[in-house]
Amino acid sequence: MLQSSNIESIHATLDRHIRLIAAYSEMPELNFIIRSARLKPYHFLKKYNPKLKLYDWWIDEYGNSLTISKNKKIEITLNDLRIDRSSLTCTDLYQHIGIDKVVRISKLLYYSKGIEEDFNSECISLNFLGIDNFLRNYIYIYDKWEQYSSLVLGSDTLKNIANNQDIKIFTKLKSKISAPYTCTDTESWIGLLPATKEFVGLIREKNDFLIDVLKIK
Repeated sequence: MLQSSNIESIHATLDRHIRLIAAYSEMPELNFIIRSARLKPYHFLKKYNPKLKLYDWWIDEYGNSLTISKNKKIEITLNDLRIDRSSLTCTDLYQHIGIDKVVRISKLLYYSKGIEEDFNSECISLNFLGIDNFLRNYIYIYDKWEQYSSLVLGSDTLKNIANNQDIKIFTKLKSKISAPYTCTDTESWIGLLPATKEFVGLIREKNDFLIDVLKIK
């Protein structure tokens, strides 16, 4: 764990590491992915070093990892067994607030719906981009809500969100639910928050009960 008491210095150093790996990767969306998923360099977490270094192994707070390969491709490993779990600490101040409150502190919603393969149950994924630029992810399946890691979305979906941050209303995307469960027949949209009347109308048409969950109208 980080031992330094100079939190501002740590954040400044971390910011330089993010900008360095993003520039090295030549991938415009990587900066967004690392920051929105609250990723940290694994070895930086284990031993704080103020010197600038190219870290190619980044982890999230769920024990998943993202690495940049030698050919500058993103590789995501879910439940990475190489990670010392004592290094994992939740840094999201809003981790346990209700979904309706998450809506109020968010500026973008990536909304997907499909059918879970094994039990033919509807699955709904809601991914909120907060005004703090952090992603918060929820899936509704088997009649209950669960939170999950941004890395589970996969690099293609994360890039999609990164490239649609300036959307004005909402749009349908060609993508699938990449979530803790395998879902088929999926449809996905991304839209601005607070939601426009048109976006609310779409959500009401597809999953009427979400209007009460999100407390939107």
